[in-house]
Amino acid sequence: SWTPKNYDGGFRGSMTMAEALEKSKNIPTIRVLQKVTIDSVIEVCRDAGFTSPIPKNYTMGLGSMSVTPIEITTAYCSFANGGYKVKPVYIVKVEDKSGKVLYEDKSEKEKVFEPTDVSLIVRMMENVVIYGSGSSANIGINQAGKTGTTSDYTDAWFTGFTPELVT
Repeated sequence: SWTPKNYDGGFRGSMTMAEALEKSKNIPTIRVLQKVTIDSVIEVCRDAGFTSPIPKNYTMGLGSMSVTPIEITTAYCSFANGGYKVKPVYIVKVEDKSGKVLYEDKSEKEKVFEPTDVSLIVRMMENVVIYGSGSSANIGINQAGKTGTTSDYTDAWFTGFTPELVT
C-alpha cells in the first residue's frame, strides 16, 4: 500500500541520477533500487559500515532504516577518502605541553569501493551542496553531502564531508 512521492508532490519526468540526487527526488531513487535489487544495496550498506537492521523493502532507498550518526559518518568516510572505510575516531592525537606525542590514532583503512565509482558519487554530492537540497550548508569550501527529511517533515538532516572531515 506504500506509494513513494517526491517531497514537493510533483513529477518532472526523466532526469539523470545526478540531478535526482542533487534535488533529492524520491521516485528516481526507488526506480534505481528496483533495477539493482534490495539485496545488492544492503550488501553495499554493510560494506560501507552500516550495522543496524535494514528493512528489506523499497522504503530503505529513501532512508527508512534507523542508523546512528556514527554509522552514517563511517559510510561517508569511505566517500571522503576515495573508497576506503576507516573507523571514525574522536581523538586523533594527544600531546603533552612540550609537544611529545602521548597518543596517536593508528586507524587501519579497508578498501570497500573503487575510487572511480566514489569520484562519481562525490561529484554528485558536491552538486547537492552547490546547486541542490543541501545549498544551505554551502559555506564556500570544497565539500559534499546529502540531505534527508522524515516523511512527516519534522526532522531534517544533512551529512557532509570535506577531504579531511566528515560530520
